[in-house]
Amino acid sequence: MNTNSDKTLKILMWILLIFFPPVGLFIMWLKQDEIGFSKNKKIIMTAIFSVYTVILFIAVINQNPEDVASNNISNVQATYYSDSETASPDNEATQPETIGQNLQTTISAETTFVLNNSTKKYHKQTCSEVERIKEENKSYYTGTSDEIENMGYSPCGKCNP
Repeated sequence: MNTNSDKTLKILMWILLIFFPPVGLFIMWLKQDEIGFSKNKKIIMTAIFSVYTVILFIAVINQNPEDVASNNISNVQATYYSDSETASPDNEATQPETIGQNLQTTISAETTFVLNNSTKKYHKQTCSEVERIKEENKSYYTGTSDEIENMGYSPCGKCNP
């Protein structure tokens, strides 16, 4: 091989070692004559990038998908006006909140719960206990769980709304 393709192979190997270490290590050992590293140097690099691979693997496995979604949403900033504030040319400075908080407020405000007027418990609509509530004791409420608890209801122990 000529030196230009040797340089290209070395650059490719380093890029793969950083972003996809197993393939970079494979190329390093497969093309050992073109890369030009000594055996001791390759052994040390193999050990280092093997540990790096394990750390990357553990980091990916331990990452919760819900955390990823909430981090992506909560890092975006947006300004909105609360119900008690009105937007006017004189009053433009309001407290910025994250879209994630606004989204959570919207979702929880639009949740419909099933109320058992006899036991004073409230349930998710999908709860299996809803089927056992007599029709005369059953009612529906759209709002937040805090609002329902302020009305004297307690959450169901089975569905944990």
